[in-house]
Amino acid sequence: MKPKAEPAPKRATKAKKKLTPAQEADKHLELAAQAGLLGLIINAVFYGLSQFRGDHWRLREDELLELSHKTTLAINSALPESYLEKYDATLKQYAPILAAVSTGATIIAKRVQQDRIIAAQAKGLRAVPGNGRANVGVTPEPLPVVPHQSDDRGQTFAGVGNA
Repeated sequence: MKPKAEPAPKRATKAKKKLTPAQEADKHLELAAQAGLLGLIINAVFYGLSQFRGDHWRLREDELLELSHKTTLAINSALPESYLEKYDATLKQYAPILAAVSTGATIIAKRVQQDRIIAAQAKGLRAVPGNGRANVGVTPEPLPVVPHQSDDRGQTFAGVGNA
């Protein structure tokens, strides 16, 4: 007598509702809007990094689109549906504000750094950018007035700083 095969485990899964084409289009638009808002924040963060670490930290448009899209998909697959509604509302409300504050803080910080360098040079000292005090070191070049619009590969940068 052969032993009976063990039954497959029963998993509590919800059957996914079949979406109509209109609902499917709405879902894609919602994901695109979330990715765009998240992209504002991501771009502002990388723009801030580029101001202190160099232009190689700026995101190209394709990098920004891919990063924001993949992050949005990851968040939407990881969070329960009840949290997604709260996440979406919070993102819509605060993403533009966070992007503006981050960009503004970066601009102000660079100007403060330049002020310190100018003050140190007026005293006859050479200033090292980034350490916040006059120091013996290399005299830095003044900050460029015109924002950089492309990197050494000819790629245009996303969003912040483009004319």
